[in-house]
Amino acid sequence: METKELTVNEQLAVVDSMVTASRSRFKRIMATPTLFWGYWLLTVSVAVFIVTCLLHDMRGHFIWLGMIVPGFPLAYALGRNRSKEQESHSRIDSIVAALWQWVGCAAGLAAVLGHYAPPVVASVLAVGFALTGSILRLKAISWMALPLTLIAPLYVYLSTQWVGLEFAALGALPMIVLGHWLRASR
Repeated sequence: METKELTVNEQLAVVDSMVTASRSRFKRIMATPTLFWGYWLLTVSVAVFIVTCLLHDMRGHFIWLGMIVPGFPLAYALGRNRSKEQESHSRIDSIVAALWQWVGCAAGLAAVLGHYAPPVVASVLAVGFALTGSILRLKAISWMALPLTLIAPLYVYLSTQWVGLEFAALGALPMIVLGHWLRASR
């Protein structure tokens, strides 16, 4: 059987069709995990705020470990159930999945930085959203990086007691909105 060399335009058309297919799969597949992590982050960040600011107990920052300890196993179980339903993967799907595995690992490791963890975690998540949006050509996902990048400068100027509200407003709420948008636009 003879193989045919593709022209540059044909190669670009193949890549564009892969990105388009991955974009629609991404919207369908990632809506639930985005909503899960958005609501989980909202719950944990409000709990941190209540304990640190309202109850004046700085040990409330240990609640952030709730993102890792129950969060990762729950997300793994959720992802495992969803991957059984999923159809074939393209190379773009694999790239985005690998990107988020590394972002998750980096954010999880950054959580042990103590006082410096919130801006680092927010920055790592911002990079993940910006790259995912760029790869899939979905501006709504790229824009998710903006509120996350605002956490780092706010963290410098606000008391650490307010860090829970920063993540609730600039991390969790935009993720929840994005998750609902992904679910509605599939």
